[in-house]
Amino acid sequence: MKEIQRFLCLGIFLSLLPLELQASVQFITGGGNLDFGNVDFADPTIEQCKKEGYSLTNCGGGLLPGFKCPYNSAYFDKCCDSRYKYDKSACSYPNTVSGDSCGGKYMCYCDRSLYPVTGCTSPQVPEGTGCVEEGVTYYSKCVCPSNYNQKCDGQNQQGVGTGCTQNGVTYYTSCQCKSGYNMTCSDLGPATPSNYCLMNGTKYYNSCKTCENKCSLVSCPAGNVCEYEDCSQKYCVTGCAVGYKDLNNYWCNGAMRCWFK
Repeated sequence: MKEIQRFLCLGIFLSLLPLELQASVQFITGGGNLDFGNVDFADPTIEQCKKEGYSLTNCGGGLLPGFKCPYNSAYFDKCCDSRYKYDKSACSYPNTVSGDSCGGKYMCYCDRSLYPVTGCTSPQVPEGTGCVEEGVTYYSKCVCPSNYNQKCDGQNQQGVGTGCTQNGVTYYTSCQCKSGYNMTCSDLGPATPSNYCLMNGTKYYNSCKTCENKCSLVSCPAGNVCEYEDCSQKYCVTGCAVGYKDLNNYWCNGAMRCWFK
């Protein structure tokens, strides 16, 4: 009990002294100044990252960092192709998500077996809306525009303008007859009836008869009046000569039509 009283009295006494007398501590080095110098402390997270495989700090050539170290985000495990940058849930049809990943990211690409075309030769146009990858649109195939629907493969026909070929067949917007097939030969008929161009229900020919080609006699029979046909170079009976009677028959191509009275 006396020890406790003695301790309390000492505490009261010290509290009454001036502050500068209570404690005076001074570290003296060299010129009277304290200098700890420049002390470098090692970052323990760096070694920890390296031990767990996160040893890279930069990627070149447009590559992207893989998984980052959980202790220090400046370190990562590997460099990934720049196409590995999508979350799996962010890749939607018609794009395809890659089966593998890098750094927890996936590729979101257009399947080249489904979308092999990036451009079409005029007048072909791409089919559908296509698939977009890295700003480039890929299409399933090129097709002819809907107004290219005429084959123009009829006899002596040809297409108007530039054709559009699809699956080995060339289509045109409209058809026309080949040059020279522009006569209907309605007067005497065509020179060659089988050689025509059919367009909109009308046959057009490139040559018409200049005469009827109706005569068949190599000479004019006696007692007959004949006309000579230039195109056939033969004769046709047109009547009977004076002194002959018209029997009104046309046997033997008219050779026996006229008899002497």
